[in-house]
Amino acid sequence: MTQPLASLKPVYVTTVVCSALGAVYGLLGIDPSPLPVLFISLAPVVSVVVWVQNDARRQRLSTIQDWGLFVYLFWPVLVPWYVITTRDHRAWTLALILLGAAVAPLVLTLVAALWHDLARYYLRT
Repeated sequence: MTQPLASLKPVYVTTVVCSALGAVYGLLGIDPSPLPVLFISLAPVVSVVVWVQNDARRQRLSTIQDWGLFVYLFWPVLVPWYVITTRDHRAWTLALILLGAAVAPLVLTLVAALWHDLARYYLRT
């Protein structure tokens, strides 16, 4: 039997905040400065990595000293691997939620910017 999940609330909050910030920049057509770009692109990944670290600690599986760095460097492969090896029937759903949370702000920012550009193009013609 596996331990209960570590709280996903920080991952959700980080994803929503970064997605909203990216959507605002994209819809307004503003090029963000490097600091917001760094925040939008890295904060969700860091929150997922921190979740994996906390969950591994709860599962008592964190035997590698640099587990956090290892997961951060190879997160697209290690997050699903970790979730699938530690969970049973809900493994794929949770793995997709975590991967989606990591990439959602970037995708939403790009979609909002595309929406802005298309709206600007069609309003001109």
